[in-house]
Amino acid sequence: MDDIDAKTLRELSSWLTEKVGVEEHMPAFTSKNLFNTQQLQVIEAERTQFEKMKKVLEFLPRRGPKAFDKFCAIMNESDYDWVTEELKDKKAEIMGRKNEGDLEDDDNEELVENGKYGKY
Repeated sequence: MDDIDAKTLRELSSWLTEKVGVEEHMPAFTSKNLFNTQQLQVIEAERTQFEKMKKVLEFLPRRGPKAFDKFCAIMNESDYDWVTEELKDKKAEIMGRKNEGDLEDDDNEELVENGKYGKY
């Protein structure tokens, strides 16, 4: 997943945990190979929908360059297109800030701290 997609998820993480239920999307997460078996088990083991979505958002940035698009496709296929619209709008906003030079160095430091860069 690229930096902009990861930042989009981070900036919308609270909103996503409040608005999106995970249980109804688990079959699609499985069939689309969005997560591996172990990750799916960890997600399912969480007690609340809030905790499950937090795990989804923790794993998603590490699931490859197409993970963001796969997640959006799953949302669209399950009539959660409004989630995809929110994600795309936020992504466009972030890209605009980047193009204007408004993204700060803290963003890069955050990516390093979260294991996005480096040997992890």
